[in-house]
Amino acid sequence: MRAGLHDQCLRERAERGLHRRAQFEVDLQQVEHGGLTLRTGGVEAAVLVREVETLLRPQAHKLGVSSHAEDLAGVIVEADEQRLRQVLLNLGSNAIKYNRLGG
Repeated sequence: MRAGLHDQCLRERAERGLHRRAQFEVDLQQVEHGGLTLRTGGVEAAVLVREVETLLRPQAHKLGVSSHAEDLAGVIVEADEQRLRQVLLNLGSNAIKYNRLGG
C-alpha cells in the first residue's frame, strides 16, 4: 500500500512538472510578443527551496548527487513565485546534470 501511495505522489509531481513546462512554453511565447505579466509578492524562500529540492531529488539520487540548502527560515523575497520556481528548477537541474557522478 505504501509503495502505491509513493508511486501516486511521483505521478502527481511529474504531472505538475509537465504542466509547468507547458506553462513555460506559453510564457516564452508571451515574452517574445511583449505580453508577459509578472505577479510579484512575498515568497517564503525556505518553502520554495524545499519544494524545488523535493522535485529534483529523484534526478539527483539517480546521479548520486547530493544537495544542501542553507537555513532560509523567515526569508521573504519579493518575486513572481512561478518565475522564481522556474529559475530555481532550471539552476538545480543544470547543477545536477553537469555535476560529476557522486558530486
